[in-house]
Amino acid sequence: MRHSFDRLEKDIAQELDIERADNEARKLFERYTPKEATFSDVYDQTGLDRDIKRVEDLERAFDSQNTAEELRMKRISNIFEASILKHGELGNWFGGEAITVKTSKYDDYVNGVDTVIEFPEGEGQERHHLGLAADISFSPDIQKKFERVIGRIQKGELVDLKYFDSKEAGIHGKLANLPEVIIGADSRTVLELADLSLENQNKALAEHRIQIMLLMQIKAQLEAFTTYARYIGQDRIAEVYESRLATVDKIFADKRELTEKVKFEIDSDSVHSSIMAYVKSWSKSLEEPRRAAA
Repeated sequence: MRHSFDRLEKDIAQELDIERADNEARKLFERYTPKEATFSDVYDQTGLDRDIKRVEDLERAFDSQNTAEELRMKRISNIFEASILKHGELGNWFGGEAITVKTSKYDDYVNGVDTVIEFPEGEGQERHHLGLAADISFSPDIQKKFERVIGRIQKGELVDLKYFDSKEAGIHGKLANLPEVIIGADSRTVLELADLSLENQNKALAEHRIQIMLLMQIKAQLEAFTTYARYIGQDRIAEVYESRLATVDKIFADKRELTEKVKFEIDSDSVHSSIMAYVKSWSKSLEEPRRAAA
């Protein structure tokens, strides 16, 4: 009987931590999410009102259709996205120069992009930004997300964000031609990040295996999408993905020591394994017709 009570107390404590971490995530989103209404200097009011209503309708539909468990999953999703937004930059998960930028609700719901990772390069007037659109997931069911990205490449398209705001990049309005990747971790890893964040363990978060997992996922996809785009004759798309790959390779080189330290820990994450396995399997399926045509 005591064991049952201990389990119940542990479950209650975990749910309280999820609630606390979700509240912190929502505060972060409220502060950093671009508001469509603030783009009246860029877009006409009729279009703004239409997009704002569209977002409200999508939010209402989401809240009314989801079960209590699905809403709990949404909380965990918020926690993960907030962890990447905050500690991706604070802990240099994507390199010392990288900047994580929250997207608007419109670009989240309509374009499927949660966060933009910016990689500023150069100095002074030569300084420019290489952006990467990230769709964040903590579900191993990632096939539809990949099919969306692959479909865009087939059409010769990259991601356009309508309501983007970055002081670093000097952009307030449309951000065009972003390459896209899917990054993720399972709920066990996300809750581990939440616990560390609630305890202000910033040093542990800066050395956490999550950054190597995410970089591995990004690198694998950039390689695969570059190869695929070249194979189908979308050279412009290939060049964009390849430019980001060069940047990620440099970041990986700087994190060689941490990569070696955590290499035996990363495969236990089911979402990471699912993403890596999908990219490997899909890439392998492309090799067969290329070999046959050779």
